[in-house]
Amino acid sequence: MSIIVRSMDEGTEWSPNSQVRNRIASLGEDVLNSEPYRPITDMSFSRSCESFALSAPIQRPSTSALTVPGLILDLEALKLIHHFTVETYVTLSRSQPDHMYIWQTEIPTKAYSNPFLMHSILAISALHLVSKGELSEEIALKYYHAALQSFQHSSKTGLLQDAAATLVFCVIIFIITLGLGSRSARNPGIDPVECFFEPFTLLRRSIPYLKSIHVGECKEPIGKLISPIEPEPLPLPEDVAEALRILEEHNDNLVESELDRETYKLAIEELRELFMMMPDMNPPDWTRPARWLILMSDAFDNLLHQRQPLALVMLAYWCIPVHNTLHSWFMGDWARRIVFGVALRLDSAWDETMRWPLRMVNTSLDRH
Repeated sequence: MSIIVRSMDEGTEWSPNSQVRNRIASLGEDVLNSEPYRPITDMSFSRSCESFALSAPIQRPSTSALTVPGLILDLEALKLIHHFTVETYVTLSRSQPDHMYIWQTEIPTKAYSNPFLMHSILAISALHLVSKGELSEEIALKYYHAALQSFQHSSKTGLLQDAAATLVFCVIIFIITLGLGSRSARNPGIDPVECFFEPFTLLRRSIPYLKSIHVGECKEPIGKLISPIEPEPLPLPEDVAEALRILEEHNDNLVESELDRETYKLAIEELRELFMMMPDMNPPDWTRPARWLILMSDAFDNLLHQRQPLALVMLAYWCIPVHNTLHSWFMGDWARRIVFGVALRLDSAWDETMRWPLRMVNTSLDRH
Protein backbone atom coordinates (compact mmCIF):
# COMPACT_ATOMS: atom_id res chain seq x y z
CA MET A 1 0.00 0.00 0.00
CA SER A 2 1.35 3.40 -0.90
CA ILE A 3 1.35 6.20 1.63
CA ILE A 4 0.52 9.69 0.39
CA VAL A 5 1.29 12.74 2.47
CA ARG A 6 -1.01 15.69 1.85
CA SER A 7 0.19 19.26 2.29
CA MET A 8 -2.59 21.10 4.08
CA ASP A 9 -1.11 24.47 3.22
CA GLU A 10 -1.13 23.95 -0.52
CA GLY A 11 -3.81 21.27 -0.93
CA THR A 12 -1.51 19.10 -3.03
CA GLU A 13 -0.45 15.49 -2.67
CA TRP A 14 3.18 14.55 -2.22
CA SER A 15 4.62 11.50 -3.92
CA PRO A 16 8.16 10.14 -3.78
CA ASN A 17 9.73 11.96 -6.72
CA SER A 18 12.66 14.31 -7.17
CA GLN A 19 10.52 17.44 -6.89
CA VAL A 20 9.27 16.33 -3.52
CA ARG A 21 12.80 15.45 -2.40
CA ASN A 22 13.86 19.01 -3.03
CA ARG A 23 10.86 20.53 -1.29
CA ILE A 24 11.12 18.58 1.96
CA ALA A 25 14.90 18.30 2.22
CA SER A 26 15.09 21.65 3.97
CA LEU A 27 12.38 20.60 6.44
CA GLY A 28 14.02 17.43 7.74
CA GLU A 29 17.15 15.76 6.51
CA ASP A 30 16.33 12.57 8.40
CA VAL A 31 13.24 12.05 6.25
CA LEU A 32 15.47 11.35 3.27
CA ASN A 33 18.29 8.86 3.07
CA SER A 34 21.13 8.76 0.63
CA GLU A 35 19.13 5.94 -0.92
CA PRO A 36 16.00 6.64 -3.00
CA TYR A 37 13.23 8.30 -1.04
CA ARG A 38 11.25 5.87 1.10
CA PRO A 39 7.79 6.46 2.59
CA ILE A 40 7.63 6.98 6.35
CA THR A 41 7.13 3.32 7.18
CA ASP A 42 9.57 2.88 10.03
CA MET A 43 10.50 4.51 13.28
CA SER A 44 12.90 6.98 11.69
CA PHE A 45 9.73 9.03 11.54
CA SER A 46 9.84 9.57 15.31
CA ARG A 47 13.22 11.23 14.97
CA SER A 48 12.55 13.20 11.83
CA CYS A 49 9.02 14.56 12.01
CA GLU A 50 9.85 16.94 14.82
CA SER A 51 11.50 19.14 12.22
CA PHE A 52 9.25 17.96 9.42
CA ALA A 53 5.52 17.68 10.18
CA LEU A 54 5.43 18.85 13.77
CA SER A 55 6.46 22.39 12.94
CA ALA A 56 2.90 22.96 11.69
CA PRO A 57 -0.10 23.29 14.03
CA ILE A 58 -2.80 20.64 13.95
CA GLN A 59 -5.22 21.30 11.12
CA ARG A 60 -8.37 19.46 10.16
CA PRO A 61 -7.78 17.29 7.11
CA SER A 62 -10.14 17.11 4.19
CA THR A 63 -12.68 14.29 4.03
CA SER A 64 -10.58 12.57 1.38
CA ALA A 65 -7.92 11.93 4.02
CA LEU A 66 -10.15 9.29 5.55
CA THR A 67 -11.02 7.26 2.46
CA VAL A 68 -11.38 3.53 2.93
CA PRO A 69 -9.52 1.31 2.19
CA GLY A 70 -6.86 3.79 1.04
CA LEU A 71 -4.96 5.88 3.56
CA ILE A 72 -3.65 9.42 3.28
CA LEU A 73 -1.43 10.78 6.02
CA ASP A 74 -1.64 14.55 6.26
CA LEU A 75 0.23 16.76 8.69
CA GLU A 76 -2.34 16.25 11.41
CA ALA A 77 -1.99 12.47 11.13
CA LEU A 78 1.81 12.70 11.17
CA LYS A 79 1.72 14.63 14.41
CA LEU A 80 -0.63 12.07 15.95
CA ILE A 81 1.64 9.18 14.91
CA HIS A 82 4.59 10.99 16.43
CA HIS A 83 2.69 11.57 19.69
CA PHE A 84 1.74 7.88 19.79
CA THR A 85 5.36 6.75 19.40
CA VAL A 86 6.68 9.25 21.93
CA GLU A 87 4.05 9.39 24.68
CA THR A 88 0.85 7.37 24.21
CA TYR A 89 2.56 4.00 23.79
CA VAL A 90 4.04 4.23 27.30
CA THR A 91 0.56 4.46 28.83
CA LEU A 92 -0.55 1.30 27.00
CA SER A 93 2.47 -0.84 27.82
CA ARG A 94 2.87 -3.32 30.58
CA SER A 95 5.86 -2.89 32.84
CA GLN A 96 7.98 -5.20 30.66
CA PRO A 97 10.33 -3.44 28.21
CA ASP A 98 9.42 -5.83 25.40
CA HIS A 99 5.80 -4.70 25.58
CA MET A 100 6.91 -1.09 25.25
CA TYR A 101 8.87 -2.06 22.14
CA ILE A 102 5.80 -3.74 20.66
CA TRP A 103 3.59 -0.69 21.20
CA GLN A 104 6.18 1.83 20.06
CA THR A 105 7.66 0.03 17.08
CA GLU A 106 5.93 -3.13 15.87
CA ILE A 107 2.36 -1.90 16.07
CA PRO A 108 2.92 1.38 14.17
CA THR A 109 4.93 -0.51 11.54
CA LYS A 110 2.12 -3.03 11.09
CA ALA A 111 -0.39 -0.19 10.83
CA TYR A 112 1.11 0.99 7.53
CA SER A 113 -0.22 -2.13 5.82
CA ASN A 114 -3.51 -2.24 7.76
CA PRO A 115 -5.48 1.02 7.38
CA PHE A 116 -8.02 0.13 10.07
CA LEU A 117 -5.19 -0.25 12.58
CA MET A 118 -3.62 3.03 11.50
CA HIS A 119 -6.91 4.85 12.02
CA SER A 120 -7.19 3.35 15.52
CA ILE A 121 -3.66 4.55 16.37
CA LEU A 122 -4.56 8.03 15.19
CA ALA A 123 -7.73 7.91 17.28
CA ILE A 124 -6.11 6.80 20.53
CA SER A 125 -3.26 9.27 20.09
CA ALA A 126 -5.80 12.04 19.56
CA LEU A 127 -7.81 10.95 22.59
CA HIS A 128 -4.67 10.97 24.71
CA LEU A 129 -4.06 14.56 23.62
CA VAL A 130 -7.69 15.33 24.47
CA SER A 131 -7.13 13.98 27.99
CA LYS A 132 -4.17 16.36 28.31
CA GLY A 133 -6.28 19.30 27.16
CA GLU A 134 -4.26 19.73 23.97
CA LEU A 135 -6.82 18.71 21.32
CA SER A 136 -10.56 18.82 20.76
CA GLU A 137 -12.60 15.68 21.28
CA GLU A 138 -14.11 16.15 17.80
CA ILE A 139 -10.82 15.14 16.17
CA ALA A 140 -10.54 11.99 18.29
CA LEU A 141 -14.13 11.06 17.40
CA LYS A 142 -13.40 11.60 13.72
CA TYR A 143 -10.58 9.05 13.71
CA TYR A 144 -12.50 6.68 15.99
CA HIS A 145 -15.41 6.49 13.56
CA ALA A 146 -13.00 6.21 10.64
CA ALA A 147 -11.32 3.24 12.37
CA LEU A 148 -14.65 1.46 12.86
CA GLN A 149 -15.65 2.16 9.26
CA SER A 150 -12.31 0.90 7.94
CA PHE A 151 -12.50 -2.26 10.04
CA GLN A 152 -16.04 -2.94 8.88
CA HIS A 153 -14.94 -2.49 5.27
CA SER A 154 -12.01 -4.86 5.73
CA SER A 155 -14.25 -7.43 7.40
CA LYS A 156 -16.86 -7.36 4.65
CA THR A 157 -14.32 -7.54 1.84
CA GLY A 158 -12.24 -10.34 3.35
CA LEU A 159 -9.21 -8.14 4.01
CA LEU A 160 -8.80 -9.17 7.67
CA GLN A 161 -5.85 -11.42 6.89
CA ASP A 162 -3.53 -10.13 9.61
CA ALA A 163 -4.48 -11.73 12.92
CA ALA A 164 -2.05 -9.64 14.95
CA ALA A 165 -3.38 -6.39 13.47
CA THR A 166 -6.94 -7.50 14.26
CA LEU A 167 -5.93 -8.28 17.84
CA VAL A 168 -4.34 -4.89 18.42
CA PHE A 169 -7.25 -3.11 16.76
CA CYS A 170 -9.72 -4.76 19.15
CA VAL A 171 -7.59 -3.77 22.14
CA ILE A 172 -7.16 -0.16 21.02
CA ILE A 173 -10.82 0.32 20.11
CA PHE A 174 -11.85 -1.00 23.52
CA ILE A 175 -9.53 1.48 25.24
CA ILE A 176 -10.80 4.35 23.10
CA THR A 177 -14.40 3.44 23.84
CA LEU A 178 -13.56 3.33 27.54
CA GLY A 179 -11.96 6.74 27.25
CA LEU A 180 -14.93 8.26 25.43
CA GLY A 181 -17.35 6.68 27.88
CA SER A 182 -15.42 7.97 30.87
CA ARG A 183 -15.57 11.48 29.45
CA SER A 184 -19.32 11.21 28.84
CA ALA A 185 -19.82 9.93 32.39
CA ARG A 186 -18.47 13.20 33.77
CA ASN A 187 -21.34 15.21 32.32
CA PRO A 188 -24.11 16.22 34.74
CA GLY A 189 -27.17 14.01 34.50
CA ILE A 190 -25.31 11.17 32.78
CA ASP A 191 -25.49 7.77 34.49
CA PRO A 192 -21.90 6.44 34.73
CA VAL A 193 -23.19 2.87 34.94
CA GLU A 194 -25.08 3.15 31.67
CA CYS A 195 -22.01 4.68 30.02
CA PHE A 196 -20.10 1.49 30.90
CA PHE A 197 -22.26 -0.74 28.73
CA GLU A 198 -21.15 0.66 25.36
CA PRO A 199 -17.45 -0.28 25.74
CA PHE A 200 -18.41 -3.47 27.56
CA THR A 201 -20.69 -4.56 24.71
CA LEU A 202 -18.03 -3.63 22.17
CA LEU A 203 -15.47 -5.74 24.01
CA ARG A 204 -17.78 -8.73 24.20
CA ARG A 205 -18.56 -8.48 20.49
CA SER A 206 -14.86 -8.42 19.67
CA ILE A 207 -14.27 -11.74 21.44
CA PRO A 208 -15.04 -13.83 18.31
CA TYR A 209 -12.31 -11.91 16.47
CA LEU A 210 -9.90 -12.55 19.35
CA LYS A 211 -10.81 -16.24 19.46
CA SER A 212 -10.26 -16.53 15.71
CA ILE A 213 -6.57 -15.73 16.15
CA HIS A 214 -4.67 -19.00 16.02
CA VAL A 215 -2.16 -19.88 18.70
CA GLY A 216 0.61 -20.02 16.14
CA GLU A 217 -0.11 -16.50 15.02
CA CYS A 218 -0.17 -15.30 18.61
CA LYS A 219 3.48 -16.36 18.87
CA GLU A 220 4.22 -13.28 16.84
CA PRO A 221 5.59 -10.64 19.27
CA ILE A 222 2.29 -8.76 19.27
CA GLY A 223 0.63 -11.89 20.66
CA LYS A 224 2.32 -11.14 23.99
CA LEU A 225 -0.26 -8.40 24.54
CA ILE A 226 -2.85 -11.04 25.45
CA SER A 227 -0.50 -13.75 26.73
CA PRO A 228 -0.90 -13.19 30.45
CA ILE A 229 1.98 -13.60 32.84
CA GLU A 230 0.13 -15.32 35.64
CA PRO A 231 1.42 -14.47 39.11
CA GLU A 232 1.21 -16.97 41.90
CA PRO A 233 -2.18 -16.66 43.64
CA LEU A 234 -1.88 -15.15 47.09
CA PRO A 235 -4.16 -15.27 50.13
CA LEU A 236 -6.77 -12.55 50.17
CA PRO A 237 -6.80 -9.88 52.88
CA GLU A 238 -9.54 -10.38 55.46
CA ASP A 239 -11.68 -7.51 54.21
CA VAL A 240 -11.64 -8.78 50.60
CA ALA A 241 -12.38 -12.36 51.66
CA GLU A 242 -15.25 -11.11 53.82
CA ALA A 243 -16.65 -9.01 50.97
CA LEU A 244 -16.70 -12.04 48.67
CA ARG A 245 -18.33 -14.13 51.41
CA ILE A 246 -21.10 -11.53 51.65
CA LEU A 247 -21.61 -11.80 47.88
CA GLU A 248 -22.01 -15.56 48.19
CA GLU A 249 -24.44 -15.13 51.07
CA HIS A 250 -26.63 -12.72 49.12
CA ASN A 251 -26.52 -15.03 46.12
CA ASP A 252 -27.84 -17.88 48.27
CA ASN A 253 -30.52 -15.79 49.99
CA LEU A 254 -31.77 -13.27 47.43
CA VAL A 255 -31.44 -14.91 44.01
CA GLU A 256 -34.50 -17.05 43.29
CA SER A 257 -33.48 -18.84 40.10
CA GLU A 258 -31.27 -21.86 40.65
CA LEU A 259 -29.71 -21.37 37.22
CA ASP A 260 -28.88 -17.75 38.04
CA ARG A 261 -27.41 -18.77 41.40
CA GLU A 262 -25.04 -21.15 39.62
CA THR A 263 -24.09 -18.43 37.15
CA TYR A 264 -23.33 -15.99 39.97
CA LYS A 265 -21.41 -18.65 41.88
CA LEU A 266 -19.08 -19.17 38.92
CA ALA A 267 -18.67 -15.42 38.38
CA ILE A 268 -17.84 -14.86 42.07
CA GLU A 269 -15.21 -17.58 41.89
CA GLU A 270 -13.68 -15.95 38.80
CA LEU A 271 -13.66 -12.64 40.65
CA ARG A 272 -11.93 -14.35 43.60
CA GLU A 273 -9.25 -15.75 41.27
CA LEU A 274 -8.70 -12.28 39.81
CA PHE A 275 -8.31 -10.74 43.26
CA MET A 276 -5.89 -13.48 44.36
CA MET A 277 -3.55 -12.41 41.53
CA MET A 278 -3.51 -8.88 43.00
CA PRO A 279 -4.61 -9.04 46.65
CA ASP A 280 -3.50 -5.45 47.24
CA MET A 281 -6.01 -4.38 44.55
CA ASN A 282 -3.20 -2.60 42.68
CA PRO A 283 -2.63 -4.38 39.35
CA PRO A 284 0.46 -3.37 37.36
CA ASP A 285 -1.71 -2.43 34.37
CA TRP A 286 -5.28 -2.41 33.09
CA THR A 287 -5.06 -5.65 31.10
CA ARG A 288 -5.33 -7.99 34.07
CA PRO A 289 -8.72 -6.75 35.36
CA ALA A 290 -9.95 -6.51 31.76
CA ARG A 291 -9.61 -10.29 31.47
CA TRP A 292 -12.56 -10.76 33.85
CA LEU A 293 -14.80 -9.00 31.34
CA ILE A 294 -13.45 -11.12 28.51
CA LEU A 295 -13.67 -14.49 30.26
CA MET A 296 -17.05 -14.09 31.96
CA SER A 297 -19.76 -16.49 30.84
CA ASP A 298 -22.46 -15.48 28.41
CA ALA A 299 -25.02 -16.23 31.12
CA PHE A 300 -23.45 -13.68 33.49
CA ASP A 301 -23.11 -11.25 30.59
CA ASN A 302 -26.88 -11.49 30.11
CA LEU A 303 -27.55 -10.87 33.81
CA LEU A 304 -25.29 -7.83 33.73
CA HIS A 305 -27.01 -6.45 30.64
CA GLN A 306 -30.34 -6.97 32.42
CA ARG A 307 -28.95 -4.76 35.23
CA GLN A 308 -29.67 -7.46 37.80
CA PRO A 309 -28.71 -6.24 41.31
CA LEU A 310 -26.09 -8.86 42.17
CA ALA A 311 -24.48 -8.54 38.73
CA LEU A 312 -24.19 -4.77 39.23
CA VAL A 313 -22.70 -5.30 42.70
CA MET A 314 -20.06 -7.57 41.17
CA LEU A 315 -19.34 -4.91 38.55
CA ALA A 316 -18.71 -2.49 41.43
CA TYR A 317 -16.29 -5.02 42.97
CA TRP A 318 -14.45 -5.33 39.65
CA CYS A 319 -14.11 -1.55 39.56
CA ILE A 320 -11.81 -1.55 42.61
CA PRO A 321 -8.62 -2.80 40.89
CA VAL A 322 -9.59 -0.76 37.82
CA HIS A 323 -9.79 2.33 40.04
CA ASN A 324 -6.24 1.65 41.25
CA THR A 325 -4.74 0.72 37.89
CA LEU A 326 -1.67 2.63 36.76
CA HIS A 327 -1.64 4.75 33.59
CA SER A 328 -5.43 4.74 33.23
CA TRP A 329 -5.82 8.19 31.69
CA PHE A 330 -8.62 6.73 29.58
CA MET A 331 -10.61 5.77 32.69
CA GLY A 332 -10.10 8.83 34.89
CA ASP A 333 -12.32 8.46 37.97
CA TRP A 334 -14.99 6.56 36.05
CA ALA A 335 -14.54 3.42 38.18
CA ARG A 336 -15.33 5.40 41.33
CA ARG A 337 -18.37 6.90 39.64
CA ILE A 338 -19.60 3.44 38.62
CA VAL A 339 -19.30 2.18 42.20
CA PHE A 340 -21.33 5.10 43.51
CA GLY A 341 -23.80 4.82 40.62
CA VAL A 342 -24.41 1.15 41.42
CA ALA A 343 -25.00 1.98 45.09
CA LEU A 344 -27.57 4.62 44.12
CA ARG A 345 -29.47 2.13 41.93
CA LEU A 346 -29.89 -0.52 44.63
CA ASP A 347 -32.25 -0.61 47.56
CA SER A 348 -31.17 -1.09 51.16
CA ALA A 349 -31.22 -4.90 50.86
CA TRP A 350 -27.88 -4.62 49.05
CA ASP A 351 -26.22 -2.08 51.36
CA GLU A 352 -24.09 -4.72 53.06
CA THR A 353 -22.64 -5.87 49.74
CA MET A 354 -21.71 -2.31 48.78
CA ARG A 355 -19.86 -1.31 51.95
CA TRP A 356 -16.51 -2.70 50.78
CA PRO A 357 -16.41 -1.18 47.27
CA LEU A 358 -17.66 2.20 48.54
CA ARG A 359 -14.97 2.23 51.21
CA MET A 360 -12.27 1.25 48.71
CA VAL A 361 -13.03 4.32 46.56
CA ASN A 362 -13.40 6.60 49.62
CA THR A 363 -17.08 7.18 49.01
CA SER A 364 -20.12 6.71 51.21
CA LEU A 365 -23.86 6.58 50.61
CA ASP A 366 -26.24 8.32 53.01
CA ARG A 367 -29.81 7.16 52.47
CA HIS A 368 -31.24 9.54 55.09
